[in-house]
Amino acid sequence: MKRLRREGAPVILPNTFSDAKNRNTPMPYQKRPMRYTDAMENLHDPVVGIIAEYNPFHNGHLWHLTEVRRLMPHAPLVMVLSSNFTQRGLPSLVDKWTRTRMALAQGADLVLELPFAFSCNAAPEFSAGAVDILAQTRFVTHLSFGMENPDWELTSILDILIQEPPSFKRNLKKRLSSGHSYPKALARALESELPGSASFLASPNNSLALSYLLHTRKKGYALIPLPVLRRGAGYHAELLGPLPSATAVRKAIAHGAGKDELDKALPSATLALLAQAQTEGRLCLGTEKLWRLLQSLLMRTSPLQLRSVAGMDEGLEHLFLRHAEAESYEAFIGRCLCARYTKSRLQRQVARLLVNVERWNAAALSRLGPPYIRVLGFGERGRHLLRERNSSSTPFISRLPAAQKLGPLAKSAADMEFRASKLYELLLPTPDPKREERSIPLSESTTQMP
Repeated sequence: MKRLRREGAPVILPNTFSDAKNRNTPMPYQKRPMRYTDAMENLHDPVVGIIAEYNPFHNGHLWHLTEVRRLMPHAPLVMVLSSNFTQRGLPSLVDKWTRTRMALAQGADLVLELPFAFSCNAAPEFSAGAVDILAQTRFVTHLSFGMENPDWELTSILDILIQEPPSFKRNLKKRLSSGHSYPKALARALESELPGSASFLASPNNSLALSYLLHTRKKGYALIPLPVLRRGAGYHAELLGPLPSATAVRKAIAHGAGKDELDKALPSATLALLAQAQTEGRLCLGTEKLWRLLQSLLMRTSPLQLRSVAGMDEGLEHLFLRHAEAESYEAFIGRCLCARYTKSRLQRQVARLLVNVERWNAAALSRLGPPYIRVLGFGERGRHLLRERNSSSTPFISRLPAAQKLGPLAKSAADMEFRASKLYELLLPTPDPKREERSIPLSESTTQMP
């Protein structure tokens, strides 16, 4: 089925492929400057969008916001924040409401939800859902993101991915047939077309930035990229420091790090909110409960039933059942790990299985994009932006039950979100199964620090 295209203003990024096609000439791959900020000075009322997980919000995130404010000092900041499960397929350290409070405490003006259907998904779907939400607000003008190499020329890579020349398609198909995972096969196929691109894509934030820009260009959105150099520890680094990775912060907390140790890595508001979550039994640490739920499900589920879940392809259902008696979640993932299935892919598949993400619902959401825009929190400037929402073609909602009245696709996404939130609650020391049903957007008056 052909993917529907939503309305949007012409894209700002140079469309080299379209130009070359119209001229009936070969697509050029040589380096050309991608002018990210040419149009910035003449824009009226710019608004910067940021896509984030904040799991949890740390000094590296604070650096990003500081740089955005330096570049766009008067622009409101609109965040699209992951739901309770992250892009790597694991439950977040604290729930989306606590992470919304972290964002508001550091100056976010409006926080919007990236639903589970997109937040717990591969980079293309994660990026597409988040970019769609920002573009469909109709008031976000810029998209800012961190990159390990913000000066890298991206137009040539985008040209290849848009046009898919025959040599690229052959290389990609060959590597997939050899058993490589899609991200690795894609990187190697691009390397054969544009030397150096594989090393560029090996950096997680570079790869995610490319996904944002690719979807922006495909949909013709008028979002101006605003890249910021990512500073501090690498994505998977596990040592705390002034600019740590989120992985290092989570590991330190799981091992009982105290306030003095965390103080150098986290803003004071994050520290206070984490302490409150711990006191209330709402820190999600470890995978023991997740493994019990998964093992129980696998014990009573047939391969045919597993295949009805989105993403359960290429015999993955048999792999899951074969290792259902592993001694732990980590051991299970380790046994299933192979060249074809990355760790993140396996973890996402576990979450999808436990949430019961039906194949056809997932395909419809991927094809059509988020069917609603849910507000998680706002400040005074965010409240003003929400008054402009009538120009959006996608409905805004403040409570999740409202989405169930917006049609079959919105109901499907909302039901999935309810199930994901209830699953998340089961993983906490002090679960609150009805939390999602009664939650409303946070405002400045309700986000006082503990």
